[in-house]
Amino acid sequence: MNIKILVVGWFSLEDCNVTAGDMMARDLACQWIEQAGYQYDVALLPIFSGGVDWRIVDPASYSHLVFVCGPFPLNKITNDFLKRFNSCRLIGLDLSMIEPLNVWNPFDVLIERDSSVGSHPDISFLSRQPKVPVVGIS
Repeated sequence: MNIKILVVGWFSLEDCNVTAGDMMARDLACQWIEQAGYQYDVALLPIFSGGVDWRIVDPASYSHLVFVCGPFPLNKITNDFLKRFNSCRLIGLDLSMIEPLNVWNPFDVLIERDSSVGSHPDISFLSRQPKVPVVGIS
């Protein structure tokens, strides 16, 4: 089987709030995928450079999809996205599952940040990106 992965998160979807933690978790997931020797693309909003647009790529080009970081609610955005990539093996990484898992869990593999079943530390804490001090004026 030829494995190619699409990495997706709130940095991929319009009208969603992207945090620094989302970006750090994305970069870490990409490092892990590279270290495992797999090919991947990152779906990015046009405001970010590089990447692909998940709305126009051929879903058949990907065997796996990794949704990284953030809350993962059952709503129109997530449903539209999941329908488009229903032929892929779905992996949830570092997600806060809003619905109880016995009600809704679309993932073949889920390593949640928190859910009705359990919790794990946020993977963004493993990021080796330089920390920038926050300075503010009130």
